[in-house]
Amino acid sequence: GEAALAPLGQALAIGALPRLQHLNLSGNLLSGGFCKTLEAACETGALSSLIGLNLSRTTVRPQRWHRH
Repeated sequence: GEAALAPLGQALAIGALPRLQHLNLSGNLLSGGFCKTLEAACETGALSSLIGLNLSRTTVRPQRWHRH
């Protein structure tokens, strides 16, 4: 679940995985926040060694809209 991916999200956010080459997230339910963390890690070069990303059968849970 989402709680199990929290340590991975934190490691990605601080650039702690610079030599990560393969990431398999298949079959997981990802939050929009985790997806944004993954996107930011890719954009900043924190995952420059990544050569394989598996997202098959992965579901992204949309963030809920809040009315003010």
